[in-house]
Amino acid sequence: MTQVRRWIIIPLIVVLALMCCSVKAVALNPCALSRNDLFVSIQLNNGNVIGTGRAYLKQGKSAKVTVQIQKQVNDSWVTVASGSGTTLKKIECTAVSNITYRVKATATFYDEDDQVIDIISRTSGSKTVGD
Repeated sequence: MTQVRRWIIIPLIVVLALMCCSVKAVALNPCALSRNDLFVSIQLNNGNVIGTGRAYLKQGKSAKVTVQIQKQVNDSWVTVASGSGTTLKKIECTAVSNITYRVKATATFYDEDDQVIDIISRTSGSKTVGD
């Protein structure tokens, strides 16, 4: 009886673990296996909101990063600053008291022929500016 349970429980655990995994990267080339990554961060410093997006290029030739600082207005997010760069982009804007901010970044990865091979989007946690 114990052996039969083990043969049932182990595959169920594996299936559940695979179902719980979510992948944010979207590989546009069906033959490519994405190994690229994107780091996003938000900082509050000296009255400013600083947003950073950094692409880690492990596949392909180049990357473009777009970073947005967004503020929360009711139940939605509104972009207050944005910018683009290659692999690393840092932007900032003046912080307003009692406003909640987050950073959203998207990295687009290109191959040697400048064809898009991967797109990754990430959003930071939110931070509220104190009085």
